[in-house]
Amino acid sequence: MKLIILLLMALSAANSKPSKQDTCTALFSEENFSQVIRQCEAISKDSVEMEFIYFAALMFMDVSADRINYIFYNGKQVGSYLYKYRTGNSLYTNMEKYHLKNHFPKLAAYADQGIPLAQLLTAKVFYINVDIIKIGEEDERSSASYDEFKSGMAKFYLPNLEKIVAVEPNHVEALVLLGLESFNPEYIEGQYESRTKYYSIKDEKLYAYMLRAHQLGHPGLQEVIDGVAAWDKHIQAIEKQAKNQDPDAIYKLGQNAYRKSHDDKRYLDDAFKYYLQAAELGHEDALRSVNSFYGNQHYDKEKYLSTLKQLVNLNDTKAMLRLGDIYLCNQRTAEAKALYEKALILKDPIAQYALDDLKYDGEPSLGCR
Repeated sequence: MKLIILLLMALSAANSKPSKQDTCTALFSEENFSQVIRQCEAISKDSVEMEFIYFAALMFMDVSADRINYIFYNGKQVGSYLYKYRTGNSLYTNMEKYHLKNHFPKLAAYADQGIPLAQLLTAKVFYINVDIIKIGEEDERSSASYDEFKSGMAKFYLPNLEKIVAVEPNHVEALVLLGLESFNPEYIEGQYESRTKYYSIKDEKLYAYMLRAHQLGHPGLQEVIDGVAAWDKHIQAIEKQAKNQDPDAIYKLGQNAYRKSHDDKRYLDDAFKYYLQAAELGHEDALRSVNSFYGNQHYDKEKYLSTLKQLVNLNDTKAMLRLGDIYLCNQRTAEAKALYEKALILKDPIAQYALDDLKYDGEPSLGCR
């Protein structure tokens, strides 16, 4: 088992009771966990490493390393729902779910003590518990669960993998797992026809780990590397068009910056700058984005209303309904009704509901703020 090799390296410096420790280490490396449990409990307190061997043997009797890998890699690749849809089977049993949750705190404590196998397992079991199992049982990822996942990635996942690489720079599995967190898939018009895949880098440091794994000969990474190169080429072409004041190109740069802001909030200001520039050049979608910014991130009531009115003048029915709601909440009933009716003429499916709210409730269905 590949995971055991790291542990054997960590135990090479142990010197108390060498013959007994060697026996227990050999049994563990042979995956004879029942014998480890029977023969090694007495010496499990002699060192942190031997204590971990005994704990890991107990853990692998409950959920084997092969099962942990199976759940982790299938769950990470396709997710719990899609896996069950394709196979008809759950990725994990309720008993496995219980054991993986129950063993995690102690496993993470051993990772903190610098045991490589514990670090690798902590990363995987965290991911299984919080993303594959917990998120798999929810209809959708809630804001709270997403925050838990993000904070856990920063505490249990990435740092433990980086610690392994710091000790063993050529540990391909850890390099690949780090690299897989470095990029985002991208889509451009005509992508499916050309069959070219595009990936943008969201973390240069993590992407360097992927390049290292590729240099070491790991198969399957070339597609991502080619996709990153294709995306860079695509962005360079857009930037060239944007320099010529092409509003659509400038808007696309705004979209790119906005996507990056999901991982780094500093990109929000870049996104707004591009949207504003494109809107001033007459780009309608950019104007919608600017209006959204004025209503949220860069809140400005007057500019929000001004851009909303600009969208109404462009026959944007959603803007008509939003402005109509604002008018209705401010007792400007006739103006609200006129906007709702115009949206209805333009065949907005929500317009009739807005008119009904005006007629029967006297306020928008979402209320006034």
